[in-house]
Amino acid sequence: MNKLTILFLFTILTLTGCNNAKQGYGDLNSKAKSYVLRDYDAYLEEDKISYNRSEPIGFQEVTFDTWGNEASTFKNNNGEFIESQVNKYDEKGKLIYRKSYFRLYGEEGTTAYQLIDQKKDTCFYSYYLNDLKKTEYIHKLVIKGKSKSHYVNNTLVSVEKKNKHNQIIEQIAYKSDGTPSRQCTYKYSGKLLIQENCGKDKTCNLPEHTYKYLKYDDRENWTFRATYKQGELEKVTEREIQY
Repeated sequence: MNKLTILFLFTILTLTGCNNAKQGYGDLNSKAKSYVLRDYDAYLEEDKISYNRSEPIGFQEVTFDTWGNEASTFKNNNGEFIESQVNKYDEKGKLIYRKSYFRLYGEEGTTAYQLIDQKKDTCFYSYYLNDLKKTEYIHKLVIKGKSKSHYVNNTLVSVEKKNKHNQIIEQIAYKSDGTPSRQCTYKYSGKLLIQENCGKDKTCNLPEHTYKYLKYDDRENWTFRATYKQGELEKVTEREIQY
């Protein structure tokens, strides 16, 4: 699959739904101004997780507006993938504009998404690559109970399910032929997210990953996560949250 196509599909999957106005500060359990993620290579030493805090391999910073929508994001994954993103919302918190600078596998440029129309639960966006309009597409969000389905040009791209506490318990991404591409499930203890399991991605050939959340702050937001690839410890992530 073309590298820019992968980036385009990833961004579509992360676009805000039309009637999903207020985002609620991502996966946080409370209001916050921003958070920073730092990734480190990790290994097991006598059954304990070890890593060098002086050598991060990845960095991400996310800021929020007063409604809890992601206002900006910066990512740097060991120099292999870099993205800087700015989002704009209307007075109801609906995404109306997103622009990103990216560097991916030696290629770089900008992408942008502009809301051009809306009818009930359907939004019409224009997509730009390096400031040139490439296409228009329809983004539709269908909510039935605790299940939320995203469609792009009438093709199902993802389904998200929540429990009675409004916590995400399952996310499924779909290929263009309508078959599942990747499934992620989530486990909680009260408000605490304790584990996330994601199967192999059949579209981008990503391997199976498990994320274990091991430390939390006094507001029950996770601050330390261990990532396992195909059962083997791969890295750890520290999260610093500014309230």
